[in-house]
Amino acid sequence: MIFCKGNTNSISRVMETLTHFSYVTSLQANMDMSNLFLAGVDDRTKDQLMRKTGFVLGALSIIHLGLPLSSKGWSKMECQQLIDKITSKITNAYSK
Repeated sequence: MIFCKGNTNSISRVMETLTHFSYVTSLQANMDMSNLFLAGVDDRTKDQLMRKTGFVLGALSIIHLGLPLSSKGWSKMECQQLIDKITSKITNAYSK
């Protein structure tokens, strides 16, 4: 995962870095499997970024720590479920 600001200058630098990485290491990033995830970007900027990268627009359906990653915050219920899960694992580990 590579994170940057959602503007054309930042995306240009990321693409330059990927090109340089490929040149130096002789490795190629699989652009067909690469996605662009955006949050808080207007449609005009989104279109510019999509054209500049050639990436497919991705949707955040990634699960981390048992909760979906989202550009929005987790609810109290989701946080409590995570706390319960972690507490349960710690309790089980120490009870053995």
